[in-house]
Amino acid sequence: NVVTANVAQTWHSALATRTITLNSNVVLKGNLTLTGGGNFTFNQPISGAYSLTVATTGTVANIASTVLNHTNTYSGSTFITASNRLNVAGTGMPGTGSIIISPGGQLYLSGTARTFANNISISGNGVADAAAVGYLGAIRLDAGQTLNGIITAAAPSRITTYTANDNTINGQIIGSSTLQKTSVGTLNPNNLTNLGFTG
Repeated sequence: NVVTANVAQTWHSALATRTITLNSNVVLKGNLTLTGGGNFTFNQPISGAYSLTVATTGTVANIASTVLNHTNTYSGSTFITASNRLNVAGTGMPGTGSIIISPGGQLYLSGTARTFANNISISGNGVADAAAVGYLGAIRLDAGQTLNGIITAAAPSRITTYTANDNTINGQIIGSSTLQKTSVGTLNPNNLTNLGFTG
């Protein structure tokens, strides 16, 4: 089955303890915004030429989480707003466009080790996580991930390597804001042209 968003749409998940799970392909023919206090899980690909905005409203006790479990090919940008976590899980991949993380939002790259080509703009220390007692980064890396896109520190930001694995940034790091790395894993910035980073 295929779910087609023929125009710009807002999908709402009302309850913090509930998850809307989509087991069908989703085709974006307009921008898609996810809202509400609940969660979303996409088990099949999202395609199309439009953007995805994760704008749900979680709490410290119940983080609003959107999970992408498949390889997605939508070419618009991905926006992650405050109090939201976008979990690209398993062997999943985000769309091919840029990822913009607002203060209080988090891109969580979990699952098997893989390589991400997206340009990513980060701001802030991530979403408040009661289970981990703290803020685990605008980008949280598990299981040894590789980032090949440009990382822009648009505001003072944190990247957390949560598990004891080697993680790599091959893309250029740019921006004038501070960038903090936390937790037990390693983070290897391999690009020798990081001359655009002055933070």
